[in-house]
Amino acid sequence: MTDDSEIRVFLVDDHKVVRSGLVSYLGTEPGMMVVGEAADGRRALDEIAVLANTGALPDVVLMDLQMPDMDGITATAEIKRRWPEVEVVAVTSCLLVGAGVAVLGAVVGWRFIGGRGWGAPDRSR
Repeated sequence: MTDDSEIRVFLVDDHKVVRSGLVSYLGTEPGMMVVGEAADGRRALDEIAVLANTGALPDVVLMDLQMPDMDGITATAEIKRRWPEVEVVAVTSCLLVGAGVAVLGAVVGWRFIGGRGWGAPDRSR
């Protein structure tokens, strides 16, 4: 059982060494608890669903963007659709402008409308 003041963290990255490093680092931080990890977005959705069904939903997901099977952008959109209270933080070694726009669209439902800036929320979902 965790203390209510602990931040429950779920890790998603296709590199085991990255996940292991984050587990080690977060283990040194007071008030942080890693509650699960997955190597791709699809597995993350499955594991988070199990946690949700047991009343142990993570507070935050640290999400790699570039992964096989299901990428982090797609997984982020699905997490926010199913569990809007869960925060998602993108963790990546390479972020192209297009990927950044896609992440913002997945998280907040906004779409980029061209060189002049952001448009209205996408209400089509």
